[in-house]
Amino acid sequence: MTDKIIEFDRVVAGYSPSLTILNETTLDARGGEITLLIGPNGAGKSTVLKTLSGLLRAREGRIVFDGEDVCRCSAAELLSRGIVHVAQERSLFPLMTVWDNLLMGGHILRDRALVRSRAEAMAAGAAATPVRRRDRARRLLGRRAIAGRDP
Repeated sequence: MTDKIIEFDRVVAGYSPSLTILNETTLDARGGEITLLIGPNGAGKSTVLKTLSGLLRAREGRIVFDGEDVCRCSAAELLSRGIVHVAQERSLFPLMTVWDNLLMGGHILRDRALVRSRAEAMAAGAAATPVRRRDRARRLLGRRAIAGRDP
C-alpha cells in the first residue's frame, strides 16, 4: 500500500450555506495508483475537484495533500503546490488561439518565462504543432473541428 497523496476527511462544502453538496465526504488518492471520481450529473464530482483546488472553501473537515493540511490555502497557494482546477472544454476562450489559451492557464504566475516554458511543455505533450497553436481554440471543440469544417 502506498502513501496517501490526497485525503478528504469528512469534508463539508457547497455553493452557499443552504446548499451543501459534499456532506462529510471522505476519500483518498494514493501515490502510484489511479483514482477515479465516477457518478451521475449532480453527484458532486466537480464540487470535490473545486474544493480540492481552492475554488470552493470547505466549511468543515480536512483536506490533506502530500501530508500537509491545505484546507485553508488559496487557489494561488495550491497552484504553487501543483494543484489546479482545469475546466471543461466549454471554458476555453474560443476566439483566442490555442497558444493564447495555454498561456492563460498561467495568468496568476508572475514569471512569464516560467509560464511560456510550461505552455511549451504542455503543447509538446499534446503534439500541438506550431501551425496548430495558431488555430482558434474553437477548432478543438465539437464535430465541426473533428471534420475540419471550421472556418
